[in-house]
Amino acid sequence: MEITKRGVACVLLLVAVACAFIGPSLVRMSCSAVDSVLSPCSQYVTGQANAPSAECCSAVRSVNQAASTT
Repeated sequence: MEITKRGVACVLLLVAVACAFIGPSLVRMSCSAVDSVLSPCSQYVTGQANAPSAECCSAVRSVNQAASTT
């Protein structure tokens, strides 16, 4: 599996956006934790899948819920 620079950049962008939405109020969930939670999205973000998987959508909802409940 070849990971392109574009794919890595997309993953990093996704993590940065997730961290920005979480903000400083969610101290318990670090960027590396968000990265881990969002790992099911890696194939979609790197262009290896045409659509996000159900697991990816669930992970995004989980991060969103964590951010909105703190």
